[in-house]
Amino acid sequence: MDEIEQIYSGELYRPFLLYCERHHYKTMADLARCRFDQLAASEGLPPRLVSRIKTMFLMYVKQHTEAFLIDRRASRPAATQQKAQTTSNLEGELENFFKQNPDRLIRMPEVTKALSGKVKRSEVLDILERSDWCKVVDGTTFFYSSGC
Repeated sequence: MDEIEQIYSGELYRPFLLYCERHHYKTMADLARCRFDQLAASEGLPPRLVSRIKTMFLMYVKQHTEAFLIDRRASRPAATQQKAQTTSNLEGELENFFKQNPDRLIRMPEVTKALSGKVKRSEVLDILERSDWCKVVDGTTFFYSSGC
């Protein structure tokens, strides 16, 4: 990761570099915590300079996207396994509910009510959209298909 001083090297950026030094920002990754919108008011930097600083940071992020991505799988493996187990249980509950109502259209409020609000609507929708036993009419209406 590049040092802030390498990117903002001109004399024009000296006040910003002092600000970074006071707040212990050393690398460009540290600037992800910087509140650019408050720089002009709190540090007395000209708004045009703040705009230029922010633009340069955003361009840097676009060029080095992989350095700013967070690998969530590596940081929480136990939570991922637990979520996968919960998802499989949820999928079983959903399939049972749909098997009990094979001859009718089922709306999302009915599904969430049957699950007693245990899970988020987005999780339910994700499972229903990728299940082979469920067919989607629109984003909120579904029906059971036995695969025949």
